[in-house]
Amino acid sequence: MPQNKQKFFGIGIDYDDLPDLAEVAWAVAGGLHDRRTRQDAADKRAKQLLHYLDLSMDPKMGQEAAVDIFSAELRTILL
Repeated sequence: MPQNKQKFFGIGIDYDDLPDLAEVAWAVAGGLHDRRTRQDAADKRAKQLLHYLDLSMDPKMGQEAAVDIFSAELRTILL
């Protein structure tokens, strides 16, 4: 059953100071999107690092720099 701010929050509240629910919903959704975006970036970086580790464990002809790339990426992450 839908309620207005006055019914939901009760007596003794300055209703003009309450935030608009649509603004609150957008703020929450934006925070969730930002967190998801950061997590996606971290997942991608971890996947790349593991790929470089895999290449550096058994470098094929022309992939000798994989050890250097892995070391540089790992140092960047740790610093």
